[in-house]
Amino acid sequence: MITEVSRSGLREAARIHSVSWQESHRSFCTPEFIALHTPEHQEEYLRDKMDHGARIFMLTEDEPVGIVSVAGSLIEDLYILPEYQNRGYGTLLLHYAIRQCDGVPTLWILENNKDAERLYRREGFRETGRRNVITDKLDEIEFCRRKPAMNKTTILFDMYGVILKESKGNFIPYTCQHFGESEYGRLTRQFREEKLFTKAGDGEMTSDEFLSRLGYQDPRFHMADYLENYLTLDEGFVPFAEEFASRYEFVLLSNDVSEWSAYLTKHHGLDRFFTRKIVSGDVKCRKPDRRIYEIALEETGKTPGECLFVDNSVKNLLTAAELGIEPVLFNRDGEEYGGTVVNSFTELAELLR
Repeated sequence: MITEVSRSGLREAARIHSVSWQESHRSFCTPEFIALHTPEHQEEYLRDKMDHGARIFMLTEDEPVGIVSVAGSLIEDLYILPEYQNRGYGTLLLHYAIRQCDGVPTLWILENNKDAERLYRREGFRETGRRNVITDKLDEIEFCRRKPAMNKTTILFDMYGVILKESKGNFIPYTCQHFGESEYGRLTRQFREEKLFTKAGDGEMTSDEFLSRLGYQDPRFHMADYLENYLTLDEGFVPFAEEFASRYEFVLLSNDVSEWSAYLTKHHGLDRFFTRKIVSGDVKCRKPDRRIYEIALEETGKTPGECLFVDNSVKNLLTAAELGIEPVLFNRDGEEYGGTVVNSFTELAELLR
């Protein structure tokens, strides 16, 4: 639970600030300087910030865990107690702080704080070029969370959960319904233990081989039946593509069986929009493996900074962000994400305009 700290709650917030600040600065500050940052000292510091308009927020589980402050669009004082670090609490507080900002979220970090830098880069923050000199050996660097579409030439799109409404597809239910309850044990073994679906999606077998192994007598009929009748094209994609495909290079980046992906784009008339299609079944690797993103960059000849990646899976977006590709969550499944989120192609269009 995250709540705003009142003046009466400043003492507990100050204790968290003091303990966490001392621990994070111990390796490069003198013991005498560390000792100055007592809970009482940090309480005065936080009170002064509050007097000047900053809002302070505290994350509590069974007991207080961390704090952060927001003043306008400036995020500061993101501290997690040492015993609660590396559990995702810092990311959770950062996400909350981003939502409280009046404008473009901005923050400053010490240049030697590599852990914080990795967190902020993953969440879409980049250097602005501004620096403050702290000592003759240490600078503070400003980061801001940029508008994703800035300076982009290429959009990478996921298929399932973005262009198609079904994020996981319906093939396993389709297959279980086709063969009936008496075959559930066999099908479960083939999907979970033998991983036939995964192997087909990784290009280790063709669609015909995959469907025949499952027991389909007419693999091509059932491929077409499933793809045409059990998956739904998002009605917003074609109007979106008709407006933006001439402004951006559209690239499909999809985990799928090779033949299925080709059938879907042809069936729905989407081939006209894509200049490249990077499909796991063709390239033998899948998201979130960084190799498939690197293949996309190699085949398009683009740098990571030129690309926007739209996917409905946070784990896929995190790998893209690590490579420097700008991530956008298409919020089909209600995943928690502190980065840029859109809920429809209408909202994605607004982001690009």
